[in-house]
Amino acid sequence: MVSPPLRRPRAGRSRRPRRQRLHRARREGRRRPPGAEGLVVREDWQGNRSPYKNPQARGAIVGLSLAHGPGHVFRALYEATAMGTRHILDDASRHGLKVERVFIGGGGAKSPLWLQIHADVLQKPIHLTREGESCALGSAMTAAVAAGVYKDFDEAAGAMVAIERVVEPDPANAPAYDELFVRYVDLYRRLNDPA
Repeated sequence: MVSPPLRRPRAGRSRRPRRQRLHRARREGRRRPPGAEGLVVREDWQGNRSPYKNPQARGAIVGLSLAHGPGHVFRALYEATAMGTRHILDDASRHGLKVERVFIGGGGAKSPLWLQIHADVLQKPIHLTREGESCALGSAMTAAVAAGVYKDFDEAAGAMVAIERVVEPDPANAPAYDELFVRYVDLYRRLNDPA
């Protein structure tokens, strides 16, 4: 039996429909309430590095029904990312590291929804630096300290890091996200329980 040839995309095929669907899902996600009306996502698509250190962990979308649309899934994915950050910060806190301020940079920092969800889930202000490429800024600070331009990272940060704006958490969303966080953590246990 001969297999049919693989269909190759035509040269110059527009990606516009895919982008339009993504923009529509993002717009719809902004209109959905915290908790995405019952969806819980575990974002362990390639295992979990922290706090569980389990490379066998897998992601899941739980609670999906015909009443949910792309906006619900989009919001739930953003919420899962923030829940993962909260879980890591909670674990660090249990080990004596207290995080008082959160700085975010890179691609996610360009999304107002992503930033607000993080502020609300973490229940902490999110600080955005003027320099959006935080990895490049960190590398420059390391080089400046190593070259003796600054005596330590605190001095380098004082001279090189400027806060452009702060996203404050909305206290009204805290109860919904506290409840979702309990479900998020429990979902990991249910998906990875060997019994």
